[in-house]
Amino acid sequence: MPNSLNLTIAIITYKRPKLLALCLESIIKQNNPKILVIIIDNDPAKSAKNIYKQYKTCLNLSYFLNPVNSISLGRNLALDVCQSQYLAFIDDDCTLDSQWSKVAKLEIKLNPKAVFFQGIANSCKSQNPVILAQQNLYQQWINLNLSVPLKKLKAVDTKNIILNLKAIKSHSITFDKNLPQFEDVDFGLKIFQNKLQGKYLLNLAVNHQDRSRFFEVLKKFYSRGQDKFLLNQKWQNYDHFSPQTNLKILFKSSDFLTNFCQLSLDFVFNLGFINASKRQIFPKNTIHIVNSFDLAANEERAKVLASFLKDNGFSVNLIDSQLIFTNSTNYIKNLFVSPFLFLPYRLERFLAFHLKFSSLRPHLFYLELQLRGRLLQNYLKKIKAKTVISQDPKDLTCSLKPRPYRLIFDIPTVFSEELKLTNLYSKNLIKKINRLEEIAYKNSDRTYFHWSSFLKIAQQKYPHINKFFDLNWGCTTPKKLAEFNSHPKTVYLGNLNSNWINPKLLKNISKTVSLDIYSYEKPNKKIYSQLKTKGFMKNLESLSSYQFGLLTFTNDSLRNHGFSAKHLTYLSHGLPVLCPEWRQDKLLKPAAIYYNEHNLKQVLQKYSQKSLWQKKHTAALKLAQKLQWQETLKPLLAYLKLNEK
Repeated sequence: MPNSLNLTIAIITYKRPKLLALCLESIIKQNNPKILVIIIDNDPAKSAKNIYKQYKTCLNLSYFLNPVNSISLGRNLALDVCQSQYLAFIDDDCTLDSQWSKVAKLEIKLNPKAVFFQGIANSCKSQNPVILAQQNLYQQWINLNLSVPLKKLKAVDTKNIILNLKAIKSHSITFDKNLPQFEDVDFGLKIFQNKLQGKYLLNLAVNHQDRSRFFEVLKKFYSRGQDKFLLNQKWQNYDHFSPQTNLKILFKSSDFLTNFCQLSLDFVFNLGFINASKRQIFPKNTIHIVNSFDLAANEERAKVLASFLKDNGFSVNLIDSQLIFTNSTNYIKNLFVSPFLFLPYRLERFLAFHLKFSSLRPHLFYLELQLRGRLLQNYLKKIKAKTVISQDPKDLTCSLKPRPYRLIFDIPTVFSEELKLTNLYSKNLIKKINRLEEIAYKNSDRTYFHWSSFLKIAQQKYPHINKFFDLNWGCTTPKKLAEFNSHPKTVYLGNLNSNWINPKLLKNISKTVSLDIYSYEKPNKKIYSQLKTKGFMKNLESLSSYQFGLLTFTNDSLRNHGFSAKHLTYLSHGLPVLCPEWRQDKLLKPAAIYYNEHNLKQVLQKYSQKSLWQKKHTAALKLAQKLQWQETLKPLLAYLKLNEK
């Protein structure tokens, strides 16, 4: 049969054959009775099959069995099997308004670029206070949608929505099978995350059969509160929801029973949310990313990875391991997690920091490494983590003991080698830390390093461990790129208070070359006397006003084979990178300009010629395109999907 609307209606149903029949009757009464209809039966017992047989002669009807009772899987099946350009979702307890088809046809014609058309669901006429209370809460949602600018709106409701399927599929947007409810809100968040827009229509209406039994609805709202917490966990509290119940509702109008029901539903919803937050419930596919969050590259990688995984269908929970460690060591109740580590640590910390026995600090750090891992592991068990990505090398010891979760290390460098170069630890202590590191790597499911050269160092140091992989750093293309200037400016980004930054080199360069220095920490006055800095660069778009990005690193066995996050940040803005000649990398070489302390001024003069600068600028942009986060993180995504349960 021809389908003038190029539209299919999908109805996901579960053990409600009578309501499904009413829904189909309302479709028959539309002005376009030849519209395509898909029934997705979520009941393994096929309770909707008889209704399909009854109506297939008077509707262009298809039937599909989804053997698992999952609303998300049912909706994804509809996305897969639909052959028309537009797909509408209507709940099985809804009936279409008599003008639904007419409104849909007109809006599709007038707004062909809209990604969705969101209709409303009117409650069937009733004086039942439970139904009226639900209707009031739904009306609040409608009013919110109408009052918020479309660009800021992040909600859709699949009781009555039409999707432009071509646009949805082109962005690989699907329903999250790990969300028992609010899968449609999650779907909407993905739509808006991809900067797609739709239209809200008050005249595209269905009639919805609300439940009328008070305790049944209470139970439903309690579970909705729990599932709302899951949604907030996945999207980092996207609507900043804070549970609260407003007692003023009781006295809002003369209808006391309706007000009481509304107050009760609001209360149990918030109770479900609070209880879920206390129990730290997470969706099954949650990836827990553990790091110590600051303003530096550590935080950048964690947030980029979180966004990347969410875009690919995973729920993500960010965990600040430094905060957990600090809080845990301040509470004596955590003594029982590891008494033989906790007590010595507390004692040595008191002696080292309060009584100024500074010679104890190296050994205190060794105790901290062990205790930190034990406390973190205890926390991960409490929240019933299934997959953990740990990014801070100080947390390596969370794999020393048997654990119930998959553990992936995603770390910047070989930690023990870095500690060795600080000259703060004795050979004996470094040997002990080496041993901890070796056991940690061996017990992990796999370990990624942030650059291929660090991977080689790890493989040489621990040749018997076959769990090492590289997961290169990445970058994001900015809105504004650097342009040539006849009076070029040079910029330096990063933390100044690290040994490997090479303070002496940086100070000498600042005396001979015009340089803007940005640091997210105040520089140590003893080391950087009279050095002028500009503080933290909050907006990296400012890099577009510079022509060169500067790196300064110590000339040592580890830093000579590494990379830095700011290197790729410079590249992404099209800045040629001034790199010490002792640090060589084949991949990064095309956009690098090598220098030493004595020739930097001459090197800058040479590459201030437009043709030479332009050549390095083009190479930087080409490298940045190759090293986009979406590309560099693919190996991790492939592993996670392969092992997803």
